[in-house]
Formats: sequence, structure tokens, C-alpha cells
Amino acid sequence: MNPGEVAQATRDFLYALLRATWEPQALHTARAPADTIDWRAFLHAAQEGGVAPLLYPLLRGQDLVPPSVVEHLRQVYYASAARSLPLFRELRRVLQELAQAEIPAIVLKGAALAPTLYGNVALRPLTDLDLLLRPADVAAALRALQPLGYVRDTLELRPGFTEAFHHHVHLRASSAPAAILELHWTVLPPPCAQTPRAMDWFWESARPVAIDGISALVLGPEAQLLHLCAHLAQHQELDTPRLLWLHDIAGLCFRHRDTLDWELVVHQAEQLGLGYPLARALERVALDWQAPVPETVRRRLGQAYRTQILWGKPRTAAIGFLRHLAVLPGWRRRIAYALGVLFPVPEYMRQRYRIRSPFLLPFAYPYRWLTALRRTCLPSPANR
Repeated sequence: MNPGEVAQATRDFLYALLRATWEPQALHTARAPADTIDWRAFLHAAQEGGVAPLLYPLLRGQDLVPPSVVEHLRQVYYASAARSLPLFRELRRVLQELAQAEIPAIVLKGAALAPTLYGNVALRPLTDLDLLLRPADVAAALRALQPLGYVRDTLELRPGFTEAFHHHVHLRASSAPAAILELHWTVLPPPCAQTPRAMDWFWESARPVAIDGISALVLGPEAQLLHLCAHLAQHQELDTPRLLWLHDIAGLCFRHRDTLDWELVVHQAEQLGLGYPLARALERVALDWQAPVPETVRRRLGQAYRTQILWGKPRTAAIGFLRHLAVLPGWRRRIAYALGVLFPVPEYMRQRYRIRSPFLLPFAYPYRWLTALRRTCLPSPANR
């Protein structure tokens, strides 16, 4: 086989295994002659894509891959467990503290999916904890978490800028340095609908579950599906999405294949402006995972491709800034956003550009603007 054929066979083998994690009967289709697979490329793709830990239980005891590959996956699996378990202990502490302060919170992304969709915290790697709060509760939550040592670990462009224009605040605890906590107040990135009631449906979908022995809220499957698609768009990963994130979406389709309300999913996607991210994600999982996505749903979402220009990755930070500016409602908000991005407070500028001399501070602003014209991506407002 030529290199191109080996690469394709390796890719097909990996996707067949991923499909088999959700449909065990599909494992018989994942057999391929050993000499047709580039095992180094296979392991690299699985590890870079974040799916290596979940392959170990599937391949253990199977005569599908060389023993050295199984051993490598075993080590990755236990390393994932070692990283995840302390994070779930920290999640328990955070949820207890918020419950005492009577602040409702919805667990998002990996911390919600690992116990509810995967059933094993080692299978679904996570690097941080994400909670959804109501906007009115964010300030109280920040105060409630101070006794646990949680503080913001980034400076704001201007006071109040994060809450006004971003979707989450980034916290780190001195008592748990490995734990990064993100408190979200919306899961909808621009150019989605940003009305005050846009998040109501997500909250209405929330259902109680037990996570590490404590009661918690997670999104319902329809809202979870849309949130995961929004997350892809938020990170500008619609063209080259991470395998793990697509695997999450495929898993929801498989797990809830008989109960998922597709009419509700499509309706809410259209109402919230998430049609294109949903269409792209479902197209991939239907093709590569053979996920049970109704053809009628895919045809209906085909109309959403007209909005793809709104979701493409901006060529420069300046273009991303202008696009974000355009979707903000009202001139006052647009002016406040522009001032924050173009003229951050001196404390932010000194830290961001490592300015030691006060005489250099005025020159840092033109430097910031010029670099935005050639920077190829737009960092989030909290980290710019």
C-alpha cells in the first residue's frame, strides 16, 4: 500500500473503533490487517484528539492491535483517571459551597459528560471544570468561592468588561492549583441570539443527577447537544474539530437515539442562531461515526449553510473584532466594547505586554492595534 492508502486505512480504523465505543456490535467492522495501519500515526491521532483513554477498555483483551499499542493506551487511560479524580473531588467542594449559598449551577461539558454519558471519569478527559450560572448569581458565586481560594487569574481589559461582553470568568484556586474553574453565564457565542431570555430554555431543560455522590444539575440531551455544537463554534473548531468533541456529540445521538426530540433541537437551533454549527457537527458524526441522525433533520439544516460566513474563522484579530462589534445590539454597547478592546486599562497593558518602564506604556497601544491587523486569530476577551 502507498502512504496515502495507509493513512486512509489508519483513519478508517480509528473511526471504526470510535463508533464501536457507542455501538459495541460494530467492533467486528474494525478489523484490519496489521500491515495496513500506521500504529504511530494511530496513537498520535488518538492522543491529540483526546480519545485515547476510551479506546483502552474497548481494545483490552481483543486481538485487534499490537500489545505495545494496548500498553500505551493503558497508560493513557490510568493517567486520565489520575487527572480526573482530583478534579471531581474539587467539583464536589465547589457544588457544596454554591449549594450552601443557595446558588443554582449547571455542570457543563466534560464534568457533566464523564459520569452521565461515559459512565467512567477516566474515559472522558477533562482539564477544567465548567459551571453555568444565572447572570445575577455570578457576583455572589465569586464571593461564595473565595473561602475555597478561588480568584480570577487574568486581568480584565476594563472593570466589568468580562461580565458585559464575554461568556465566562476564569478562576484558579491556590488550594487546588491544578483546578481551573470557569463560571459561565451563557453558552451562546456571537452571532447567536443574545437577548436576556436566550438562556431560559437551557435552564428549563436542566435535570438533577448524582455526580460523585452529590446532587447536581446537567443540561437535558437536546440542550446538551446544542451546547456542544455552540462550544465547537466558540472555539472556532467547525472546520477541524477535535475528535473528542465530535465523539461527545455522536455519543448523545447514540445514547438518546430513541428519545431525542429532533424537532425541538432544530427549532431551538434556528431560534438561537445555532443552525450552522449544528449542521456541521451532525454532518461529521453522521458520516464518520454513522450516528443515527435522521435524514430529514440533515436536509432541514442544509438551509443553515447560508449563514456560514458568520462562523468562519477570521483571518485576523481585527476582522474578528469588527465582526463581534457588528453583532452587538445598540451603539452604547458597541462603543463600550470598542473602548475596552482598543484602550485597556494600564494595569492590563503592563501585564499583557510586560512593560517595565512607564515611558513605554503610550507606545504599547499602537503596537496592540498594529499586531491585531496581522494576528491570525482573535483570543477571548478575558485573555487578549
